[in-house]
Amino acid sequence: MGVWQYCCDVYVLDGVADACLSLQEQGWNVPLLLFVGWYGAHKGVMSDEQLSHAHAFSERYSSMCVLPIRQMRQAMKLEPLIHSDEWRQHREQVKRWELAAEEFQLRQLEQLLGGDFVGSVDICAITNNLECLGSYYSPLSHQELEQWQLWFSGPLQWRG
Repeated sequence: MGVWQYCCDVYVLDGVADACLSLQEQGWNVPLLLFVGWYGAHKGVMSDEQLSHAHAFSERYSSMCVLPIRQMRQAMKLEPLIHSDEWRQHREQVKRWELAAEEFQLRQLEQLLGGDFVGSVDICAITNNLECLGSYYSPLSHQELEQWQLWFSGPLQWRG
């Protein structure tokens, strides 16, 4: 399963959107978080070099592309210049741009760090990747790690 479909399948799970928003507010790069979960579930443990490369790319790309769009969307919500359907439609378009930018980030990471599909869920790889990613941000608690393990292992188990 490709990274985009996998991340969409994970994101719709109960509690994931709120957890992502919470981590985003703590400075986490959420597309990178979703990517390392996908990588652990599909390919295994990321090397330090792979994670460093993924982190560097993600932070630079996010600051250039994702964050400016997100800031525009947030500003449009907090301080609408016009209260109209057109304004709301315009803001929805900006939301779609933000999502498209995040999709591009995930697909680029998949291309940069591609490889063969492992074929089974690897909870240890998911956990390792999340713990290592936490060294760039703030470490996840034991409870958070367990919850992310469940979320990241779900899409593969459902699809058989």
